[in-house]
Amino acid sequence: MIRTLRGRTLVQRFNAAREALQSCHVRVRGSIVARGRRPAACAAVLASLATPALSTTIGVAMVQPNGFTQLLHDRLETYARSLPDLAVQFAYAPEGAGEKQIEQVRQFIAAKVDALVVLPVDPVANATITRLAQEVDIPLVYANNGPREDWFDGRVAFVLPNDLVAGRLQMRKLAQMLKGKGRVAIINGHPSHLATALRTQGVKEVAAAFPELHVVEEGTADWDRKKAAALVAA
Repeated sequence: MIRTLRGRTLVQRFNAAREALQSCHVRVRGSIVARGRRPAACAAVLASLATPALSTTIGVAMVQPNGFTQLLHDRLETYARSLPDLAVQFAYAPEGAGEKQIEQVRQFIAAKVDALVVLPVDPVANATITRLAQEVDIPLVYANNGPREDWFDGRVAFVLPNDLVAGRLQMRKLAQMLKGKGRVAIINGHPSHLATALRTQGVKEVAAAFPELHVVEEGTADWDRKKAAALVAA
């Protein structure tokens, strides 16, 4: 599924063209002629109204918005609306569907988007996605998850948390709340997401430093709040 957001560009262009037309023409014997301007100027306005080209298009490949990713999606959408001459296309793939996301990236490239934003659904697909962007020299930004290499050729950037540190911080706070003793259950995210492994690693590292703090249960909820609630209830 690919969805296009054009922001306010088309409305702005229509209103500007309409105002320009109202100020640049009068009717004489049933035909439109310029008043104080060359007729070509009006023709140019009409052409811009008929073909409202956008200067920049960004392709965003991500999971189906839900919870945190819904917030991220909505913020991207809101910011895009605030910018003139910008189109954003969203393509969605389920967690683990790396081949589908690769195909979506290929479609974006074939459509000649100006840049790519990718929230990876499968770490196995990252190398192919990076290569595809490098081959055509399209800027690529990985967000929330992505390759962990320190350097890439080409225009590749990352907006990523330090998930190992995040896991350590979570467990330190929990250990403080429990005064260093208790039974702890871990609810994991999707197994294909690298953050799942790194955060769990951080949690267990800190828990091991507290002899009276024990991890007694561990389950997967795939970043889904309803699944997490059902896991806890069980």
